[in-house]
Amino acid sequence: MWLLEADTPLPRMKQDEEEMKERMEPDALRFVAQRASMGAGNYGSEDGGVAKEQQAAERRVAEIRAQTEEQLKSEREVSDSVRHAGPQKRDVSLLPSLMVVPVEEDGVISELSERSSSSEDSFDEACCASAFCREPGKGELSWEQVVQQERWLIKRKQARLRPGREQAPFSIAFSGGGVRAAAFQAGVLWRLAQAGKLQSVEHFVAVSGGAYVASAFASTLTAETPQPQDRSEVTSFYLRCAAKTICRMQRNVSYLVRDLKRGNLWQSAGEGSSLVPPILDLPLLIVIGLFSMLINPLTAFALYLFPFTEGVDLFEGFGMKAAFCVPDHEMAIEIFSVWGPSARSLTFLLICVLSGCVLWLLSAIKVCNVWRHPPGEAPRIAQLMLSMRAVVVRVSVIQLVIWVLITGAFLAELDSTPSRLDSCKDYIRRKTIFQDGLVYFNCTCRDLYDGLPWWASTYFDNYFTPSEQLVMNATVPGLAAWRTEIKSQSTELLKLRSVELLLKVNSLLHDILKRLTFALGSTSIGLMIVAAMLVALVLNPLIRGIFLRVLSLLGPVSALLVTGCVVQHRIFSVITRRSYIYGLVGPPSEWYMCFGISTFCCAILIVLFYHHLHSVSHTFYARSLQKAYFEGGKDQTWSDVKDNDYCPLFLFTGTVTDFRQPGDEIAITEISMSPLHTGSDKTGFVDTPSWRSLAKSAALAAAATDAFIIGMLDRARYRFWLEFLNLRMGDYILFERRPMKLVARTISRWRCISDKPFFLFGAVPIVLQTLALVAGLCSFILSYSIDFDMCLQARAYFLVWAVILGGSLILSFFAGYGMFEMFLHSPAIRHLHMALRYYHTAGKAPSLVYVTDGGVQDCTGVLQLLRRRSAQILLALAASDPDDELSVLRETMQLAVAQGYASFYDPLDPRRDPTFVLDDFKLNPEQKHFVLGLRYPPQTRGTEYGAKLTGRLVVVKNRLPPSLESLQPEPLLTEEEIFVRRGSMKPLSPRWKDSGLLQSDLAACCCDCCHVHMCNVGPTFPHVSNANQCLTPALFSALCRLGFRLSGEAVDMIATEPVMEEPWEAAIPRRYFMPDAV
Repeated sequence: MWLLEADTPLPRMKQDEEEMKERMEPDALRFVAQRASMGAGNYGSEDGGVAKEQQAAERRVAEIRAQTEEQLKSEREVSDSVRHAGPQKRDVSLLPSLMVVPVEEDGVISELSERSSSSEDSFDEACCASAFCREPGKGELSWEQVVQQERWLIKRKQARLRPGREQAPFSIAFSGGGVRAAAFQAGVLWRLAQAGKLQSVEHFVAVSGGAYVASAFASTLTAETPQPQDRSEVTSFYLRCAAKTICRMQRNVSYLVRDLKRGNLWQSAGEGSSLVPPILDLPLLIVIGLFSMLINPLTAFALYLFPFTEGVDLFEGFGMKAAFCVPDHEMAIEIFSVWGPSARSLTFLLICVLSGCVLWLLSAIKVCNVWRHPPGEAPRIAQLMLSMRAVVVRVSVIQLVIWVLITGAFLAELDSTPSRLDSCKDYIRRKTIFQDGLVYFNCTCRDLYDGLPWWASTYFDNYFTPSEQLVMNATVPGLAAWRTEIKSQSTELLKLRSVELLLKVNSLLHDILKRLTFALGSTSIGLMIVAAMLVALVLNPLIRGIFLRVLSLLGPVSALLVTGCVVQHRIFSVITRRSYIYGLVGPPSEWYMCFGISTFCCAILIVLFYHHLHSVSHTFYARSLQKAYFEGGKDQTWSDVKDNDYCPLFLFTGTVTDFRQPGDEIAITEISMSPLHTGSDKTGFVDTPSWRSLAKSAALAAAATDAFIIGMLDRARYRFWLEFLNLRMGDYILFERRPMKLVARTISRWRCISDKPFFLFGAVPIVLQTLALVAGLCSFILSYSIDFDMCLQARAYFLVWAVILGGSLILSFFAGYGMFEMFLHSPAIRHLHMALRYYHTAGKAPSLVYVTDGGVQDCTGVLQLLRRRSAQILLALAASDPDDELSVLRETMQLAVAQGYASFYDPLDPRRDPTFVLDDFKLNPEQKHFVLGLRYPPQTRGTEYGAKLTGRLVVVKNRLPPSLESLQPEPLLTEEEIFVRRGSMKPLSPRWKDSGLLQSDLAACCCDCCHVHMCNVGPTFPHVSNANQCLTPALFSALCRLGFRLSGEAVDMIATEPVMEEPWEAAIPRRYFMPDAV
């Protein structure tokens, strides 16, 4: 908030006060003069009529001056208090509240247009300070406060620019569409700058690919020097900045791998686009891609899989080994059901299922069901029940997976080892040493069952000679009592119905697996998966989509099989000494302790630097955009954009995909990011931190990969590939409603930790996870002891690891209740939430949200402008739409009507459905733009902002009219051609003349030379695929020129005064108010 910043210099405050005085008094006098003329016309020749009106006008001027002085005085007091004591709360009731209300005369509502009635603008500016007052005890802003702050910032910028009265304010929306859209929209920006219309822009909304050119242009505006000294230089300033932006984007349009030019392979760019030569761009991209894809499997193994297998071996390994080695094959299933983990796992699973059924029955009560309440109005008990159901369901699924893994690993090993008894005999003989009439057990905690090795039971007497059995009975203390107790425990457990049921289930599974093995022989699972994919590929023409379904299921199934093989290897490889997982062999037993210690240390490092390691792809993406497109390759902050008066109010749209309010069916919420605020109606609005990076915001707004999977293919099988391959281009951002002074100052000084979720708020869960891994490491080391007391300590330490991990995960489901929200600041827990398809459900968004591409809901950006009631909107639509179906615009129109933001009509004939305007555009390939009318809902007296009642949406779409299809490729754009408005003096390259290619033949290649060789394949200009982010400079130049040519008529039409309207619209009152709510 600009007026309340503690570091605002007093000269700037005084300058603004003088400007406010200069503007308000003439505006007030004009208002009075208009009222006086109206009064003279009404009174006619009546004596004293004009004099009375003049007296009233003089009193009005005195009131305005007094209120202005009071406002400026209060601002000076606030500024002084802020400088000495920091930001203070202010009472809204102490501030003046002025508003012009239309006067009804002879049944006609008189009005003063927004441009001609400058007094209204002055009143709004005088009252702008009220927008900075928040509700007591709340950190978020209301929508009215957001709009008032935005209007104040726009008026401050326009007071500096002072556009001509012949220009009306308007807003711009750049749609999504990747680099292709950015290239086309750069041409529209060129046209706007050349026409001198950029100084009239109020809002500049950018979505996805549109954020490329918007952020690049913003960086150029903030870095460009010298700035214009008078009004006559403003147009040339904008044109110069546009020329620099376009030419830099053209040179570095392939921001991931730059265009390889002859003689420039090993020469680093001097413009700040990269620190490495262009020849190294592709190897660097491959290294980053491989690291990004490998970090998640490594994390899953080190943090979860390896400790889990060690815990299974420590607690249940003896029972699984004993069941595997029992001489009587028929006894194997019985011992596994009694000694193994199956009985406890099944019991716990049944408890979870029963608990879930009880919670499901309770959801029939309205007060306990969030879905039976409107969004955002669910009671507290319903939210609590929803969190409990989420915990129970996911715990049940996890427990079921664990039971399947352990049971499957045992049954698979039991029937796949022909020399089972020989391997077990060799293992037992190696672990039991008979010497000098004594017996020694060379075992560890993983072999002990109540203090003695599992093979000391009577089930395994066949592995020892009679004399060895006598030695064991004579020298092992308490062996007879131990055997009796084990036998009685087994007998008692077999009488339980749960164990009896489990025994039948295990026997059935064993029989099924045996029959499959007999039928398939030694066929590997890998060959079976390949065969299934081939069959699905053959059947795909008959059953549409079956191949993609099989392919999407391949990931989760393969992960489950690999996990089972790891468990199988850890338990049984010490006995069988054979390889698992496609021939991979684990480390030798004498090295295994070092391997385990190294794995736990690696896990601790991953936890401490989790966000840095897993956001490598996003960081590389944001830095690539910054280096390629930003002026000098240097990043800017939102505070730089806000303080620059030549920057319009930029708005980048993103999508929050891990939060929903109670009652919402989908977890997709569109938010806006601007120099002032971040948020939406659902999440609430908070102040944008001054240190937030412009490049990071652009990368978030254009994070296409995970947006496509999370927002459009939200299934567990698709999420697996997103998590496993780490295909994330979005990232987490802080969403603090009550930012602490210490946090703001620290982050402002140390930019390297900005927006890092572990910073301060995530310290507690990270410390807990680190302690859990340390406990796991201690358990791993102690498990190699033979002392039973040490074994008990090893199991206790492992339980510490399990309790901390499980407890943190469970408590994170209740993050909407007070201090538990800190668990959402752990990136590891948030990734588990995404993998488990859990969305934080609460009335308010958490203080850490995951933001991705803004094109999930609205790919045009128009929705943000309709929400702000923009009078005139210029939309540069460049989404993937080669057939001119305008699907994204139709979806936006439906969404705007559904949410009550605006309705649409045909300006030429309001009786005609607006969709016919879109159909006419498709039928006329030479048409360059089309216009839709906007009808906004009426406003209440206290929430007046934006357009009066009607507006215009002018749409310029990326299409190639038939009249432009015969153009040859043109020379690359130069700053001289854009700025001086002269054709390029650079001759056309001979390769274009010799190739005979037309501009419409250009495809998305990696470099210009590929256009005339065999690589010029795929979709061609101007509808190249979004998947190809490596456009060539020639293709960028062609798209930019196309945008410049197609937008000429639309730009000339927009921002004209008076506002565009048809004759029938002139008779409609453009502003009226709904009755105030009682």
